[in-house]
Amino acid sequence: PRPPPSPGPLFTISTINNKVFVTSYANLLEYNNENWIERAFFIKDLSFDGQVLQMYAYNEDNIYCVGRNGTIYHITNSGWNEIESGTETTLKDIWGCRNPVTGEEVKYIAGTLLEVTDEFKILKMNANNEVEEINWDVYSNPYSIWSNNSFPIFVSGSYLYSNKNGNWERIDEVSGKSSTCIRGTALNDIIVCGSQGLLAHYNGVEWKRFDEIVPDAIFISVAIKGNTICAVGELGRDAIIVLGRRAN
Repeated sequence: PRPPPSPGPLFTISTINNKVFVTSYANLLEYNNENWIERAFFIKDLSFDGQVLQMYAYNEDNIYCVGRNGTIYHITNSGWNEIESGTETTLKDIWGCRNPVTGEEVKYIAGTLLEVTDEFKILKMNANNEVEEINWDVYSNPYSIWSNNSFPIFVSGSYLYSNKNGNWERIDEVSGKSSTCIRGTALNDIIVCGSQGLLAHYNGVEWKRFDEIVPDAIFISVAIKGNTICAVGELGRDAIIVLGRRAN
């Protein structure tokens, strides 16, 4: 009954096995042979308020989306279902990994303050899609979350924190500017971006900052793979992309 899907305002993107997936507020689309295929459409009725903001994919048959009002969606080849999160706060980021000891699939979710009714939340979801809340006892807006193997956990936001022993500790070398996104490939290869041109990399020993590259930029997201780092954001009214190459 609706027209063919086409990209509108998009909020997140992922590539899986050379396939491209994007989300709008209300659906998950797959780009295939120069056509957009709708994998999921989340609006059930006019009261819909679960707009998607971020996704994480283990593979093309195991995709998770999070968004406003505590929304969590799980998409497989057989369809999609909504997962009860236990909260109505805005879920801004999701990251998955496996516990190296148990082999358990774990997803971590950051709930951030975007609306006056929101609260600060850190959630953990197991392989059975059961959600529990992790203690977040610091007054800092958790905006993005990352972990290599489920422990330690890193959270960026008003400040950058790590949890290595059950307690949250602020990483002062990167704090001082709002950090919007954190990603990594290993515990000695972590990248964080944020406001006022914040770009920083951790090599396992120390953090090195590159704020001088575009000091007035507001970076929204960052990714790292192999020897390449990509940060995207805005500079005034212009979009900006910064690429970094690892020096030998």
